[in-house]
Amino acid sequence: MTDPAAAVLHLIRTLGISPGGSQGAAHYGATTLLVRHIEVLQKAVRFSFTAHHGVQMDLRTDDPLTRQIARTYAVDKRPSDRLFDTTPKKVNAYLQRFLPGYTVKDLRTSLCCTLARVEIARIDAEREYPQNVEELELYMRDVAKFVASEVGNRWQAHLEANINPKLFDHWRAAAGV
Repeated sequence: MTDPAAAVLHLIRTLGISPGGSQGAAHYGATTLLVRHIEVLQKAVRFSFTAHHGVQMDLRTDDPLTRQIARTYAVDKRPSDRLFDTTPKKVNAYLQRFLPGYTVKDLRTSLCCTLARVEIARIDAEREYPQNVEELELYMRDVAKFVASEVGNRWQAHLEANINPKLFDHWRAAAGV
């Protein structure tokens, strides 16, 4: 994968890393990761960095393409060098070539909704549906915290912007909301 925008898009799509933090800021995203934020292991790669809102990310994947991307882009770079020479704007432009009208945020939201569906199914299999507003809010918070643990950010941000509220409709109906 020779285009850094394509490589970044892969990280966003598969790991849910946000597109980018501010250059020189105390938080990072896919476009601003430094070489020191990655560790290429024998059969995996680990990403460890501070994301938006100070969320500590520690992501590990055994995806061969992600491992290859990390290894390839880190070659001949110092730990303080940026892993990718691209910006969120360039990544969105790259995405537009294949999915006109979509943004990187849409891909991250899609991943968050997929993760939310998985957690909702797990909760549905283990618990009774919520019986009141308090239980409903607790269930929704549990789903958002699971998504946050997988892709970072604050769990509140996922409830506000990254998880489709319709995913909770069956719980709302059970709770009488």
